[in-house]
Amino acid sequence: MNADKLAGALRLAFNLGQTYWRQADSEYPWCWEKADATRAKFDTLVAETLAEHDAQPAQAAQPVGVPDVGAMVDRFLSWPLPKDFAPDCWISFRHTPDARGYAPTWPIGTNLFTADQAKAMFEYVLAGKALEAARAQEPDAARAAEGDA
Repeated sequence: MNADKLAGALRLAFNLGQTYWRQADSEYPWCWEKADATRAKFDTLVAETLAEHDAQPAQAAQPVGVPDVGAMVDRFLSWPLPKDFAPDCWISFRHTPDARGYAPTWPIGTNLFTADQAKAMFEYVLAGKALEAARAQEPDAARAAEGDA
């Protein structure tokens, strides 16, 4: 089950819950019957969602010490930019309220990269760290090999 489908199921479950309690709290008996039908729809949604989830192959757990690049990309793209950020290349952001007087919003993440580009950036950065770690261990491995000889 992909994230969009799961999000849709959660939204529907929320709406069914709101409807159920409105109907169940009613003073009219005919609403109570509708509440039973709404509860049945919710139970069906739960059963179908769980069945679809269980039908998918389990994803392998992320090995300890191996960063989850997808999670890093998500966090990077949802990061609220600092108040003193200074974009370049004619990128601008208006900090004043709009004509209707609404308070300004603040940018989140970046519009410089797509998610795929941000993923490539993190993979590049992490590959550099792995190379540094390998180079740092080379002298230890060479000394260990010399000691065995």
